[in-house]
Amino acid sequence: MTELIVHNVHKKLGNVQVLAGASFTAGRGEIVALLGASGSGKTTLLRSIAGLEQPEAGRIEIGGKPVFDSAKNICLAPEEREIGLVFQSYALWPHKTVFENVAYGLRLRGVGNKECTGRVHTILERLGLGHLADRFPNQLSGGQQQRVALCRALVYNPKVLLLDEPLSNLDAKLREEARFWIRQLILQFQICAVVVTHDQAEALVMSDHVLLLSDGNIVQSGTPQEIYHRPATLFCAQFMGTNNLLDGQAKREGSEGSEWSIAGEGWSLRAEPRQQIDDGQPATAVIRVERVSITDQPGPNRLRMEIEGAAYMGEHWEYLLGNGRLKLRARSPVELPPGGVWCELPPGHLWIYPRNPNAEPASPLAIAAE
Repeated sequence: MTELIVHNVHKKLGNVQVLAGASFTAGRGEIVALLGASGSGKTTLLRSIAGLEQPEAGRIEIGGKPVFDSAKNICLAPEEREIGLVFQSYALWPHKTVFENVAYGLRLRGVGNKECTGRVHTILERLGLGHLADRFPNQLSGGQQQRVALCRALVYNPKVLLLDEPLSNLDAKLREEARFWIRQLILQFQICAVVVTHDQAEALVMSDHVLLLSDGNIVQSGTPQEIYHRPATLFCAQFMGTNNLLDGQAKREGSEGSEWSIAGEGWSLRAEPRQQIDDGQPATAVIRVERVSITDQPGPNRLRMEIEGAAYMGEHWEYLLGNGRLKLRARSPVELPPGGVWCELPPGHLWIYPRNPNAEPASPLAIAAE
């Protein structure tokens, strides 16, 4: 069942177009991630759904009820939208106990004492916080404070749960664990959830559907697998993953012209176009670092490279490799001796896109957006 409809939402902040026609839907038991760099519009979109920002145009429905419609002059207050909201800072009252923090919103809504107490204790027990009901926020760990904020959002039985960078205040180890249990929690409650994040790992692990935003536009949407493995544009390909970028010219090859390569100074590699491109057109090829393999023998789609630098990453070694102006990064499970190696770039994972004429030359240090 569709719980959330966002249609053609536009929002300006001053003269800046922060949202330029955002549209998507989400159903019960589905987690949608709004992913993008700072300034992409993801937080403004979440706040527009929550009613904390009022767009200039568009329509938003929650649970089949319009909560914003510019054409009909409808704009419900946040407390009328049947949402739960978890802020980045958790926003817990420091002078109230865990129980009082979770109960606060229910009491504002006039829920009676008996029902309020029962609902609060139930949600605290479900999230493993029953024994902490009388503690204050400063007596809790970061992970426990996060769970309290989730309890407060879920105790209303909302139609839609909105989470704004919910893991950013946790340390790295706890953040990795929280990705899984928050996803399991939302699936258990069978609630519709929208998560804002700038961290692609969070988006891929937590969500069923990812919306990638840039300059107020949803530039690609799809499952985590689609976003990662089938990026629609050069921007999408560069944003996701850890990448090697190769600038060159696209070349049509084969007896029927059905095969393609990208060629640069002293090298040529078979590759796969991911957008419409012309023979001889300036192009940039993208390949994920994990798709480049190092070997000691020549072969198809392999380049001779010299090891120029190495870094021990724990589970693998990462190497900076050079061949003239061409630079690549690759990984190996073992330490390699200095000298020359062969790098294989599989054609199906080397994607060609038209080069942006205003872009800087490709760098071997192109990494995912943080």
